[in-house]
Amino acid sequence: MKNKVTLNDMIALFDAIDNIRPDSVLDIGMSMAKMNLTARQLGNRSLPSQTKLFGLGDDDDCTFPIYQTMYDAIYSDPSEVSDKNIMLGAFLSYTEDYSDKAKASDVRYMLLPFSFVSDFEDWGVAESSGVFFIEDDKYAILRRRDVSPET
Repeated sequence: MKNKVTLNDMIALFDAIDNIRPDSVLDIGMSMAKMNLTARQLGNRSLPSQTKLFGLGDDDDCTFPIYQTMYDAIYSDPSEVSDKNIMLGAFLSYTEDYSDKAKASDVRYMLLPFSFVSDFEDWGVAESSGVFFIEDDKYAILRRRDVSPET
């Protein structure tokens, strides 16, 4: 499994944001910070100002001042965000710890590299999911079975 965040991952994230138009995004593993996207933008694309951006990292991630300006809030435990009604989760860099956090995250849609999909079989994935490519990298957007597409 891939464990390094790439430029294609960030392009996939911004594509998913453009398509889903979420009011909130949960960056699981804080990939945007790892790619130094502290201005919440990639080239000429930026996260809409009304979109809330939450980070889900480890305790050390919560202490960096630059991350505090980048994210609306940073959490180290998925249960802390369960009441936030987050529309899109992005899980782009694999570690066992973050895999567990991603699966425990209460989000409507999940963006992930296609190679991670089999790890989410017990997540309650709906029949329909979007699959797309950024160059040679394949990504999936999964929708939870217990969430209607309109919500």
